[in-house]
Amino acid sequence: MVFNSVIFIFCFLPIFLLIYYFVPARARNPVLFAGSLFFYAWGDPTYLVLMLFSSFFNYYMGKELGKITDEDPSRKRNLIFAVVINLLILGFFKYWGFLLDTISGVTGLKLTYPQLALPIGLSFYTFKNLSYILDIYMGKTEPCKGFFPYAVYSTMFPHMTAGPIVRYTDISESISRRSINTTRLGAGAELFIKGSFQEGSHCRQSFCSVHHPSGFRYYLLCGNLACHWRIYTGAVFRFQRIFRYGHRSWTNAGVQFQQEL
Repeated sequence: MVFNSVIFIFCFLPIFLLIYYFVPARARNPVLFAGSLFFYAWGDPTYLVLMLFSSFFNYYMGKELGKITDEDPSRKRNLIFAVVINLLILGFFKYWGFLLDTISGVTGLKLTYPQLALPIGLSFYTFKNLSYILDIYMGKTEPCKGFFPYAVYSTMFPHMTAGPIVRYTDISESISRRSINTTRLGAGAELFIKGSFQEGSHCRQSFCSVHHPSGFRYYLLCGNLACHWRIYTGAVFRFQRIFRYGHRSWTNAGVQFQQEL
C-alpha cells in the first residue's frame, strides 16, 4: 500500500483512525499493531510471518538482556546471538543469489536456486530492532514491559517501507503514554497537506527548448541538466512526502516522531 494512493487516503486511514479513536486506551496499541500488519500484508503477505518472528524474537532477547547483569558473561553472548540472527536473516534474503552465483563462478558448478524476492521493509525493521537491542545492552533504555508497545515500535507502518529508522528511545514515551488533542490533529493534517502539495507540484517530466542556430546541441545539454535535476528533486521530495504522510498518520494517533526530513 502506498501512502499517496486512493486506497490509503480514502479507505485505510479513515477506517484505521475511526477504530483507533473509539477503542479504549488500553486497546490502542493492539489496534496500531493490527493496522500495521494489515498495511504490510496488503503489499506482500508472503513475508508477514518473517516480520512477526523478528518482532517476537527481538522483544524476547531484549527482555533477556534486561534480566542479566553487566558482570555476567552470558550477557555478551546473548547480544552476539541476537545480532547474528538478525544479520543472517537480512543477509540471506539480500545476498542469497549473489553468494550462489559466486560459488558457481569459482567452482564451475551449475547451481540452480529459486529466486527469492526481498521482503518489503526488511532492512528498516531489522536495523530498527537491532538498535533496540544495542540500546538495552549499552544501558540507554530499559526493555519494553509489554509485547504490544514493542510490536508497535517494530512494525509501525509509517516507517516500515521507506524509513527513516527511528530509535526506541525517541518514541518510547509516546508509545507508552500518549494523548490525542486538536493541536496534534491539526499538525497531522498540515503535514498531510504539505505532502500532497509536493506530490502534485513536482513535475514528472522535464522539457527544455532553446531556439538557437545550433539549438539541438543546447537542447541536449539542457535536457540532460533538467533530467538530473528532476531525478535529484524527485528523490528528495519522495522521501519528504513519505515521511509527511506517515508522520501525519501517527501524529493523529498521538505518537510523536522527530522530524528528520
